[in-house]
Amino acid sequence: MWQRLSRDDFDKSSDLMSDGASSSMWYVCEDYKLKRSTDAPTEDPDRYFVVPIYPREPPYFDKWRSYEPLEDTPDLFLKFARLHRADDENEAMLTWVRSYGTLGHGKPLWVPGAPQDAKGFREAVGKAAGVLALYEAVLNGDGAAARSAILYEYPYVGVGWGLYNELPEKQSQKDRAWWTTRISDSVDEIYGGNYLSYALETAADEVQHMVGALCSPALTVEEDVLDISGVRASWNFKSLLGAMYLQMYWLMTAGSDLTRCEHCGLLISLARPRPEGRKRRRDKRFCDDACRQAHHRNKKRS
Repeated sequence: MWQRLSRDDFDKSSDLMSDGASSSMWYVCEDYKLKRSTDAPTEDPDRYFVVPIYPREPPYFDKWRSYEPLEDTPDLFLKFARLHRADDENEAMLTWVRSYGTLGHGKPLWVPGAPQDAKGFREAVGKAAGVLALYEAVLNGDGAAARSAILYEYPYVGVGWGLYNELPEKQSQKDRAWWTTRISDSVDEIYGGNYLSYALETAADEVQHMVGALCSPALTVEEDVLDISGVRASWNFKSLLGAMYLQMYWLMTAGSDLTRCEHCGLLISLARPRPEGRKRRRDKRFCDDACRQAHHRNKKRS
């Protein structure tokens, strides 16, 4: 049975990895609109920018609300990636932005790695969807799904694609075919034809690259604590896109402390329930006795 990542998966990994996470706030306007760039040709549909209808300044503060992305929406990466292939891409983008805010601050308009335009938003969605597809293929041990995602659905996922596109002498009309041939050759030569290995390394590289560019570790000191016990590790993010990739980073990092129930497929934590608690067995197969018994009943029937 094909397993897809769910909110529960991100909740679980967030609980494991985000102790001391940043309380950084993100702001959402009451509404947004698409505004055409003044230097864009009138026939270019991609040169629209997502703009709040009110500035975040007096007397419009009551038109904005704030939330903590890492705490309040631990599955924001999942929600973002699943905007891919929406029937109405602009409407899906506006609906999402009205709930969670723009990818960047909007002042200045361009935040590195956090596009404010319609085309950049769709490309960011596509890349997140690709990372998710590669990782889910690895979770399911599905080499055919990994190959399809890598060569046909999301060949642009991976740091190498971005580096290639920065070359001034690249042949734009051959981008996709040239790149998929390179990927196929690399998988054969370096990974022995194992697309799952390539998928896992590519997803990890992409997430690491985005977190490195858009997030940073930080140390904070609790108020009224006068010794080293008051020092806490936390994370800062430069953009909402950075916060989302940090969620995926935590999910992937928690992999060694997570397994899946053989009956229901949900993630199970293998970490200690508390620092001083007893270490859990690494061969845990089921959520609880109910899943264990249901699994054995199904096995007998089959």
